[in-house]
Amino acid sequence: MNHKTKASSRTAQRTTELIEPIAIKNTEPMGSGTTEQIEVRRFEKALNDFCTKTRLLFEQRFPSFDYNADTWDFKGTKVVDGERITLQQLYNTKLTRISPALVVNDLNVLHPSFANAARAVLAHGALQRANKALVDIEEGLRLLKYTARPFNGEKSQMPTLGSLSLEDLRGVERSVLNRVRSQGLSAGVQRSYLLNLYFVIELLQSRGVVNRMHARLSSDINVELGGIQKQQKKDFKNRKAAELDPSIAALSDAIVEMVDDSPSLPPIYKAVLSVMGLEMCAPSRINEILTLSIKDRIISNSDYEDEPQGDENDTDLTASEEALKVRRHLHRAHAEMKNAADIVLTMKGSKGAAWGPKPILDFMADMFNECFGRLIEGGQRSRMLVLHYEQHPNELYLPPSLEHFRGKALNRWQIGQILLLDPEASEEVSDSASQRIFEELRKAEKPSSHERSSSVICTFNRTLNK
Repeated sequence: MNHKTKASSRTAQRTTELIEPIAIKNTEPMGSGTTEQIEVRRFEKALNDFCTKTRLLFEQRFPSFDYNADTWDFKGTKVVDGERITLQQLYNTKLTRISPALVVNDLNVLHPSFANAARAVLAHGALQRANKALVDIEEGLRLLKYTARPFNGEKSQMPTLGSLSLEDLRGVERSVLNRVRSQGLSAGVQRSYLLNLYFVIELLQSRGVVNRMHARLSSDINVELGGIQKQQKKDFKNRKAAELDPSIAALSDAIVEMVDDSPSLPPIYKAVLSVMGLEMCAPSRINEILTLSIKDRIISNSDYEDEPQGDENDTDLTASEEALKVRRHLHRAHAEMKNAADIVLTMKGSKGAAWGPKPILDFMADMFNECFGRLIEGGQRSRMLVLHYEQHPNELYLPPSLEHFRGKALNRWQIGQILLLDPEASEEVSDSASQRIFEELRKAEKPSSHERSSSVICTFNRTLNK
């Protein structure tokens, strides 16, 4: 027998093997009950395969988590090689927390297949997602509870997930719409949950867990939710306008009082208003005003006459060359921007962004200089104290007018004057200023009641005498 004849024989044999089982099955009676049972078994097998495979992959990817746990908290910690790290770091993921129990508890009114599939869907999402949470998918899954139908039998006899139909999903849509109307829920948020539900249905269809159907949000419900969402946004803006208009007017009045040095504004209020002024003068959603230094305001072009030069003492030439390139790039960017604007502010971006130039709005330059100058003036004492303690870390600072207190026994009034750096402070004001330090020293010393005053003053004197 030649090769061609042998190949034909093998092909005929394989064809017979494939056809014969089908022929045998076709000879069995196929009543409607049998067909339904076959469909049920097919859906059960598909669900079991999906859950089993997903669980296996989940436990391989995240071995620290119990698949059946109520929550999967990725912000939890674990000791690895003697160092405690978060599970986010361990598994290199942005996920924060997933709560299968919230979904499962809501779906307990249905056949167990719903809860099993929901847990597998969340595990699948954890394996696929690069973002922080699966809240929208969790909420979408919870909407399946509205498919519950009146049933008096055992739970195992309830309609399974495999019997889910398009009409069931339309019922969920109507339930959501009714709740938006009656309870004032956010139409936009609920629409998002519905879209995530249909995303889940599409996933289950692709795994053969439910019937193929035209599973999309119906146009009628989509249009109605869109109309409600538009009206809700309009109502929200009207409410905010009623709240913000007087607030903006009050802020404007407060800034005027700050500029006029009104005595009704304490120093901390003036500092806060100055920070708000800087934010308005150099608007940006990533400003980090509190990282500014007193040298970050650039007014003169002379700041850019000399390009940055390399450090001759650097031993790592590759690293120093890269750093120099960065400094020169920033230098040129700042210089170009300075040529186009009267004032430039060097700002630190949030979330690790590099320092960069920020132009000041021309028509707000005067306000910017006023606010910047007030912050520098208000921080003068703090900078002076920092400089003193950098040079004399173990010596209490005393202004010249209070230097005669050093080495002497002090009362509460004198201690208050030192804290305020004001020799003219009244007894009442000084006593109020020293109250907190007395409370802290009492906690540290824990003396008996009859020894407290003398003990606290002695403790302060020991610090003062250093």
